[in-house]
Amino acid sequence: MVIGFEHPHVDDDLRKLVKELRPAGFVLFARNVQEPEQVRELNRELASLVDPTHPALLCVDQEGGRVQRVRDPATVWPPMKAVGRAGDLTEQLAQAMGKELRAMGFNLDFAPVADVDSNPANPVIGDRSF
Repeated sequence: MVIGFEHPHVDDDLRKLVKELRPAGFVLFARNVQEPEQVRELNRELASLVDPTHPALLCVDQEGGRVQRVRDPATVWPPMKAVGRAGDLTEQLAQAMGKELRAMGFNLDFAPVADVDSNPANPVIGDRSF
């Protein structure tokens, strides 16, 4: 189980919840993120809360475009529809995004999204697809 939480820091309520649920890891959302150094420290503290024999899953949904939990001063990534049109640059962008997230302590990104844009009018998928 991976859990989310409300604050940009670890508090006593979260510590109690972790002891009770014993999650495999955590997912950060915009509400947890202030800037890259804070995220790195938060991920370090979160990792220390779980069983050290199974490293914590430190997750984020950082797709680019409309779905970016970590923003300026970190890189603001373009929508994947634009990236997909860039050919070879797509792989370079994915590597750069991964390196930046890794530097903040993440080890799992819920991206890229492999949705097919079968309906260009779909407001949910739209520019999130390649």
